[in-house]
Amino acid sequence: NAPTQDYNLQISGAKEAFNYFIGAGYNYTESPYINNNIRRYSITSNLDGRLSKYFTTGLNLRTSYSKSYDNQGWGGGRGDLDALAGIAPWQPIYDPNGPGGYAPSMALSWTPDFVANKLWGPATNMNPYGIMWNNDQDYLLLRSMGTGYLQFEPLPGLRFKGTISADWYANLRRSFSGMYDAYFNITPSDPLALAADGVDDTKGSYGERQVRNFNLVKEFAVMYTKSFGNHNFDFIFNAMDQSYRVDYTDASTEYLTNAGKDYRGVGGPQEYINGFTGYDKGALQGYMGRVSYNYNSKYYLDATVRRDGTSKFAKETRWGTFPSFSAAWRISAESFMQNLTWLNDLKVRVGWGQLGNQETQAFPYLSKINRNAKYSLGSTAALGNPEGIMNIGFYFPDFPNKDLKWETTTTSNFALDGVLFGGLDITIEYYHKFTDGILQETPIAPSVGSFNNPVINIAQVKNTGLEIALNYRGNIGDLQYSVFGNLTTNHNEVVKMYDHIPMGGESGRIEEGYPINYLWGYKMGGIFQDDQEVANYQSKVTDIIASNQHPGDIWFKDLRGAPDETHRFYTPGADSTLNEYDRVYLGSTLPGFFYGFGINLAYKGFDVSANFQGVGDIQQINGPKWHLTGMQSNGLNQLTDVLDRWTPTNKSTKMPRAAATDPGANTRFSDRWVENASYLRFAYLELGYTIPKKFFDMIKVAQGLRIYVGGSNLFTITKWTGLDPENEYYPIPRVLNFGLKATF
Repeated sequence: NAPTQDYNLQISGAKEAFNYFIGAGYNYTESPYINNNIRRYSITSNLDGRLSKYFTTGLNLRTSYSKSYDNQGWGGGRGDLDALAGIAPWQPIYDPNGPGGYAPSMALSWTPDFVANKLWGPATNMNPYGIMWNNDQDYLLLRSMGTGYLQFEPLPGLRFKGTISADWYANLRRSFSGMYDAYFNITPSDPLALAADGVDDTKGSYGERQVRNFNLVKEFAVMYTKSFGNHNFDFIFNAMDQSYRVDYTDASTEYLTNAGKDYRGVGGPQEYINGFTGYDKGALQGYMGRVSYNYNSKYYLDATVRRDGTSKFAKETRWGTFPSFSAAWRISAESFMQNLTWLNDLKVRVGWGQLGNQETQAFPYLSKINRNAKYSLGSTAALGNPEGIMNIGFYFPDFPNKDLKWETTTTSNFALDGVLFGGLDITIEYYHKFTDGILQETPIAPSVGSFNNPVINIAQVKNTGLEIALNYRGNIGDLQYSVFGNLTTNHNEVVKMYDHIPMGGESGRIEEGYPINYLWGYKMGGIFQDDQEVANYQSKVTDIIASNQHPGDIWFKDLRGAPDETHRFYTPGADSTLNEYDRVYLGSTLPGFFYGFGINLAYKGFDVSANFQGVGDIQQINGPKWHLTGMQSNGLNQLTDVLDRWTPTNKSTKMPRAAATDPGANTRFSDRWVENASYLRFAYLELGYTIPKKFFDMIKVAQGLRIYVGGSNLFTITKWTGLDPENEYYPIPRVLNFGLKATF
């Protein structure tokens, strides 16, 4: 269990022509993991007021400071819980003679009794407690944000407003790995690691990374509202200028001789020191004009044009124009609808519009120069340097593209909004989004000499779907209630890529005609039950991945063949060879639909809120299952599922045999590791009671008090066999909370 504390104090009021608000907060959250927590302090203030008959102004400020410890990441990229579960059960945790009182890790070899020795190397089984004791990583973040505005209203309905916003933060990350880390971790062959002869040659490591960011946004807007009888107009013009700069400083050493927090620093022999500094900067400018019209709140028209420019593109292409239009008709206001007493409101909406995206690397249209290249020239063997003198050189790592321009997303929608029976709100909307000119890295021939692939506007992606939202409000005597629900469907499809070439790997492939980042691998056919089945399969299919198949191994389907003159990437149909061309679509990692529903109740001071949410039509890789049922690890622990593995006396199973080094390639990526990740989660429940105001009128201490208890992530309904279908490696915790909200 990991407690969380959250305290907030808010003061608000008004004096003459000004309103003010001041708030302060403190939050402390612990993690279930050792030496993992975060503390956050924040101060917020808002001030709004009228300077004169024509001028109003406002200022919003927020400053926060947080310090967090994050000692995760020792799981080799698999996640802490996954790695914990895989630790060999005979791996000792504590040793009074070991560093810090923890036992060194154990290296195992494939022997009948798994003889363990105090060694180091790739086959070592880690001791996570020892690692956490010997490592720490903390983050210090200071952030200040502010927004101020001045508004001038010379005539009724005409306003001029200037706004300036600033966002500044500084982030410091300090990472420390102690001198004894090699005793506890899976350590590759490293001259700084514990030597095989047991001599302690280890040195600690330490690094600091600082990031400083400043973002400034200036806006000026003109707004005018005017009505002529039943004709209502709104005009808006907005100009925006944004600039930002991010500075990076990174320094580290692998030769730390003093682990004390007050003595850590980047030093030691030069060959063990790494560091760099750099920065990124950019600017955006934009202009927006909008005209809105409605006739008697019955017919609506809206037209908007944006003109945006970015420093990321060359002068010839850095500006983009993005129009949008919409119209609506309130049918319920027509005379022929007045007899429908059950229909309170009905409106039809249609829209079409475009938006741009310019997110890509900085200055992709320029030939940037990298001065980190080194080359050897001459020989200075007499000085102990037979390789020659290392000289600093320069090279061009990128292939510039002056033709880059904005990505454009075109959205069309059709919707119905209605209110029925005096309390049922309904919205049904169909949408179609088409993104063209997506910025994609493009492979080029090595002979070009560019280190990085160029970025071009080439890819296209389509999204279509339906959104439905329902909300019903009512009361039964003193009981007030509202019930709500929503459903969103989405169909994602990659329409076009550079030269139609697929990209990505098994856990996330991008290919025309499929959703983005779909799962791509082999399809299981079954398990060999005897030698005859193995022989029959091998007489028809040559599996070039499996080195030696036996009864109990999985056989995989031969579905495709190598490319030919008419098929560029693969040939449909079996070709009697099982190889990389037989990998196929195994499922989408994007949900096909999202949904949620809930209820709110209030009765004589008591209130209840409940919220459920879920997703469907989604598949994910069960990574822990892959690692903990593969039965190929060097003595690592496995899930109890492997007790049902195939044996000559247990053939009715979906779990293959156990075999050292996996000669049948049963652990290759296939639908064996893919599961349905759909779920329904009881997301939140809160029960509260507000003490009647008349009680405080008597005691004169406060104006109000609400007491509440709640919980989040209370239970999940799913077919997923792991810990959490949303995040398998770091599951969402169940949180129980108790709170008081007092008004003075």
